[in-house]
Amino acid sequence: METACVPDIYEPSNNKGIYVDMLQFTWPKAGLRCDCATRADKVYTTRTKFIAHIKTKGHRAWLNKLTENKANYYSKSRRLEVTNMNQQKIITRLSNDLENQVIINNALAHEIKSLKTPVEETMDLLLLD
Repeated sequence: METACVPDIYEPSNNKGIYVDMLQFTWPKAGLRCDCATRADKVYTTRTKFIAHIKTKGHRAWLNKLTENKANYYSKSRRLEVTNMNQQKIITRLSNDLENQVIINNALAHEIKSLKTPVEETMDLLLLD
């Protein structure tokens, strides 16, 4: 069975509040995908192709939008953190409830089994020789 390699997702650097492209990293073997939505399904397999991509108007507009909305992204990130913590609490509570229900079900099944009386086999006396 082969392991599938998934391309990394490119994240621009935040340099003093302004998003900029910085390609000072080792190029990933599976390639790189950019979330700028100009070509969302495109995987860039070489640094040269990606450098050509980041020079496009669409990519530049995306960087500007990130910079303009940085406060919104921060507040959204905080809200998502709170939501995540609440969901973790809910999952823990539901998991505990499920474990309790399993214990109760097992106890009831055991009680039902012990209450059942075994059916005795009867013998037809007419068949005796």
